[in-house]
Amino acid sequence: MKKHGETKTASDAIEPASTLTFKKAPVYTVQDIILKILSVERFEGGFQMDTPLAVMLGLSAVDLMKLSKKIMGRQKMNRFLVLSTAIVLEILEKRYLNEKTEWSAVVDKSKKWLDREISEKSPMIEHTALLKWTERYVGGTRGQP
Repeated sequence: MKKHGETKTASDAIEPASTLTFKKAPVYTVQDIILKILSVERFEGGFQMDTPLAVMLGLSAVDLMKLSKKIMGRQKMNRFLVLSTAIVLEILEKRYLNEKTEWSAVVDKSKKWLDREISEKSPMIEHTALLKWTERYVGGTRGQP
């Protein structure tokens, strides 16, 4: 301990390791993730990605919002919803295929909704058809649970 008037050094500012606390990163089970995915499905179809789901999937909701603004199509659309839905469906097919019996019947409505959106509006991102782009994006994401 320094006496009054003494100069503090950089090493004085470092706390001993015994006083530091670290938060453990949450661990999600496959069932946690699938239930969260199903909870963001809209009644009329489509998945409205939220920040907690993005975190669970190892994605950034902010980055997804920025990416959605790059989507172009023949007609006006909810670009974030279209992108979220395409990514969620691709993740289910690629990462959770072994659990398909748990989610396939439930997400059928969103598959049909996305098919209609693609058929009517032909969404493209970075000059690539949305589903093709999504396939590459999901295949290249890090932190896959």
